Amino acid sequence: MTYEIRDFKSSDIKLFNPQSAQCAVSFVNENVWEDIEKNGMSHTVTKDKETIFCGGIIHVWHGRSLVWSIISDKVRAPEMLYLTREVLKLFKRIQSDPKHARLEATTSVAFDAGHRWLHLLGFYPEGIMEAYHPISG
Repeated sequence: MTYEIRDFKSSDIKLFNPQSAQCAVSFVNENVWEDIEKNGMSHTVTKDKETIFCGGIIHVWHGRSLVWSIISDKVRAPEMLYLTREVLKLFKRIQSDPKHARLEATTSVAFDAGHRWLHLLGFYPEGIMEAYHPISG
């Protein structure tokens, strides 16, 4: 099995089906993906040439950045282990940059696997954002 990490392209989002908890990705305006591509801090991961992950960091303002990811519905434990290690490497590389002093991530309240993964990545819950998700609020 061969993994490859490359710069994110807006068209990459259409190369795979996201896990069911991330189906709202279809509501995202195409221009958003183009802007994310231009910022240069996002990546696409393929396994045996099949796209399994898109994600990265969006700088909001000095000291605050958002972490985002869309994960394929075909990803299982071995791929998640690989993705977790790679994301942690990215966090380690940027942790001393004051531009990214605060990293934020969101997941659905009902998505337990998302909560577990964010916890593994070092995040902890700070609250519930009402009406945040376009499908379930």
